[in-house]
Amino acid sequence: MLQLIKDLSRRKGVNVVLSSHILRDVEETCSSVVMLARGKVVRQGAISELKKAVANLFEVRIKGEGEEQERFAFAIRDLGASWKPLDDGLMEVTLTNGLGSEAVFRAAQEAQVQVRHLTRRIPSLEQIFARAVGLDPEPE
Repeated sequence: MLQLIKDLSRRKGVNVVLSSHILRDVEETCSSVVMLARGKVVRQGAISELKKAVANLFEVRIKGEGEEQERFAFAIRDLGASWKPLDDGLMEVTLTNGLGSEAVFRAAQEAQVQVRHLTRRIPSLEQIFARAVGLDPEPE
């Protein structure tokens, strides 16, 4: 069914309104989205633009565990950013106040740890929705 919707939209130029709570399917099928929560619009626009709006989200791995990660966490928080652990020793770092990726290196230098991996993390529609409704709040 999703393939038919894609085909109608892309090959025939037909606009289709798809209503679904399965955001992974929406992301793979649609180019624009209107997200509703409790009957109110919480986000809308081109999916590519909604994903670009979260340009301050990074995936980071530092050398070491435990104490090293703790030092890095304190240093990143001191810069006004936040982090949360992911799988395989990765961390999701959310930078605020106009901070760029150089802040990750500044925090690593302060914590005396090495950055082994740094890449921009592109959120899924599920993550964008969760932030929009406060289930995964952005740092203040």
